[in-house]
Amino acid sequence: MSRNVDIYKNNKLLYTDIMTKQPVTISSVIVDRVTPFLVDLGLNQDQITAYIHLLHSGTSSVLNLAKAMGSGRTRLYPILESLVDLQLVKVDQQHYGTTYEALNPRSLEFLVTKKETETNKLRQELDDITETLSGLSGLSKSRSKVVEYRGIDGLKQINFNQTKGNNEVFVYEVSHLDEHETMPKSFVDRMRRLNYEMETWTFDLSNNKDWDFVRTPLNPTGNYQKGCYISEDIFKIKVETYIYNDVVAYLGYDKNEPFGVEIYNEELADQQKQLFKLLWKMGNEINKPD
Repeated sequence: MSRNVDIYKNNKLLYTDIMTKQPVTISSVIVDRVTPFLVDLGLNQDQITAYIHLLHSGTSSVLNLAKAMGSGRTRLYPILESLVDLQLVKVDQQHYGTTYEALNPRSLEFLVTKKETETNKLRQELDDITETLSGLSGLSKSRSKVVEYRGIDGLKQINFNQTKGNNEVFVYEVSHLDEHETMPKSFVDRMRRLNYEMETWTFDLSNNKDWDFVRTPLNPTGNYQKGCYISEDIFKIKVETYIYNDVVAYLGYDKNEPFGVEIYNEELADQQKQLFKLLWKMGNEINKPD
């Protein structure tokens, strides 16, 4: 999209009030806050601009909206119709003409749900697609590999990957995922939901005497979790570690230099599982309160 120079000035959304003929600006703080979110939902810049204008100005005809935005009516029609299809805007046809009005912003939840459905469908197909593509590249012939990650996105990827654990993941836990300040709450909630929906058991070995079961609105009783306290005198846990399938993953949540490493090797993973279970027996399993 080519942004109209009459719309954006000094990083603020600018339009003309039809009644007063005066320029009106919408703070760049608001625009910058909501634009990336709307882009992630699949809206383009034309749709975002029209949607924000309608939210701010209320019901409007195409003519008035075109004047306010400094855009042509012909160009606006398909944009508005697409917003109607997305259930973000409603159209009202009266004898005096057609008007458009932005629906309550809570209607964005429809798009979020749609995006989640699409993502879940892709995730269900991921293993088959990965196996097919690996066969083409010859990667499937290799029994071992090491993958390094840097930054917050890398840690997110490792956490996503562990949701593919075959019903169980063994964790050397430094702290719960939501206690790492580098992890956004929305991401933490998504991971917990995925593990719960996939009925994946997590076995958390921790040096924290006060370790407790994670409870969420979806999982209020803390199901699919087991915890065990082990003294630092026996084994001091310094790096968060996931062990599942044929993978051993190490995660460093240092906010200055977040990093992660995944090692894919069946023998190594089996050995680490044996060590984990031995240490578990040396610790004190934490019983879930009634």
